[in-house]
Amino acid sequence: MDKWIRFALASLVGLLVSACGGGNGDGPRSGSDVLLASTESFDLRSAWINYTRQPKALQADISGRDNGSSIGGRAAGYSSTLFPVTFEGRRVWGQVATAEFTFVKNGEANTSIGSSILYFDNDYNFLGESGNGFSVVDSPAAFPSSVRVGNSGLLFIATNFTDASKNTVVGSTQMTYTIEPDSANSVVVALTTVVRSINGAVPVSSVARYRLTRNGALTRLSETVTDSGPLAPTLLFTYRMPDIRLARPTASTAPFNLRAALSGELRRPQTLRADVSGRVDNVRVAGLSTISISPLYPDTFEGRPAMAQSVNINLQLVGNGTPIATSENSVAYYDTANNWLGAVGETYEVANSPPVIPEFARPGDGGLLYAATEFTDASKAIVTGTEYGTYSVEGETATSAILVLNTVTVNMLGTVVDSGIARFRLTNNGTATRLSETLTSIAPAPATLTLTFQ
Repeated sequence: MDKWIRFALASLVGLLVSACGGGNGDGPRSGSDVLLASTESFDLRSAWINYTRQPKALQADISGRDNGSSIGGRAAGYSSTLFPVTFEGRRVWGQVATAEFTFVKNGEANTSIGSSILYFDNDYNFLGESGNGFSVVDSPAAFPSSVRVGNSGLLFIATNFTDASKNTVVGSTQMTYTIEPDSANSVVVALTTVVRSINGAVPVSSVARYRLTRNGALTRLSETVTDSGPLAPTLLFTYRMPDIRLARPTASTAPFNLRAALSGELRRPQTLRADVSGRVDNVRVAGLSTISISPLYPDTFEGRPAMAQSVNINLQLVGNGTPIATSENSVAYYDTANNWLGAVGETYEVANSPPVIPEFARPGDGGLLYAATEFTDASKAIVTGTEYGTYSVEGETATSAILVLNTVTVNMLGTVVDSGIARFRLTNNGTATRLSETLTSIAPAPATLTLTFQ
């Protein structure tokens, strides 16, 4: 099952870089619709630019077979708004992309999170990504502004390295496009991604299909990911809807008081209990977690007055019949306007600029909340990486919405060392309730834990 997680994470760029929203989620046309296929041209480039500028939330059902057994599950992908960042020595646009995968095989479910930072130039051409390795596009090619049925071409070839030092080349990634018939008013854009190892072998490839309409809307339909193993196992991602944030027709479209609700929930003293499940170093574990959050108290942070809050996380797990106990203490700091300034725990974090939580947010809203520099300690002599926080609001009912908070930490070599997805229920009376949180880290051992709050 772990290999499926690796393959899914390897196709993360395909999941979010080439994914789009708008229109309906029907599959490719057939029969008389295809006979009436359009002979007109479509503006693929403008559709791509509009897509890239917007935060996204996608959801897919997973199906396939591996070694004679059926595989099922689901995937959810989130990407932030664009923000300025440095890539390969120049200022470009960055975007945080996080995907959560749950695979079910032989009745056993495994969940993992993969995250990447995607990079684009000022013309929104894809430049590369960091996270699960480090990739740099050799010569970025723009999506064509005019395409019609039968057109095809190369979009980019990227060199893949183990990390941002670029000392070790591990292979390449190539993406091409083909325009296929669909209907009189739309075409299907098929994007084929081939990942090659350094010896030329193809460990994984994928074909993703989208509908492009006359009005410039792109809708992701499906993606097939294939392993090159002896049985060539294949996964099919079938997208349920264009954007899960706007999926439920009965969901509220009214704004929710996001700042008041989230500030109230995150900063009030409380003791939380959660059921825990997941894997640590490939060993299945389960148990309980207790999180104690103190009242606010006056303190100083970075030489100025601040309000502090102590947090203690206690985990009591069992794996292979062996008890596992661990705890972590940290202190979070806020300014008088409830903006997060940083935290002290296993590392020392300082927000690059105080994040400002939007006062109101509707289902469909999302974006970057903060970027923070991470140091080994308060001396700030050694930088260890950058943490990014993003948010997305999904519709739920006429009186509630789901707030999704994503966190991603990238080390100095461009590797994502941990990711998190936390979900809260927002209500129209200004409250936020924690529902669940999934955390994935690579050190000191690979681990993914899901906390379901009681």
